[in-house]
Amino acid sequence: MDPAEAEKQLRDWSCENIIERVLLRQEAAKDGEGEIEARIERLLEKITSKVSPPRHKDVTEYFRKNKQQFFTPDGPSTFEQVRDVIEQGLHQRKKEKAIESFLDRLRAKATVLEV
Repeated sequence: MDPAEAEKQLRDWSCENIIERVLLRQEAAKDGEGEIEARIERLLEKITSKVSPPRHKDVTEYFRKNKQQFFTPDGPSTFEQVRDVIEQGLHQRKKEKAIESFLDRLRAKATVLEV
């Protein structure tokens, strides 16, 4: 990617981040209590609290497909050694997807003007 394309991509990502932040602030402001950052945290907690942890089947499948990623100086890790890490990672991904989905719905309802 040439420098001009990279700079444009960075600008686009920055604009997207700003838009998401504004949409979150607007939605959180509807809460009405406390500082805006605390309201945003409550909103994000409300969104992610509905996300269920990954199923055991998904965790074992992830381990099976990605065994090469789990090595220690002593050799390959066992499933029992990395199960909690995989569960946490998969759960975090599900939470991030829930937030992205929420932001997509906010974006769909919002009017964003180009400048």
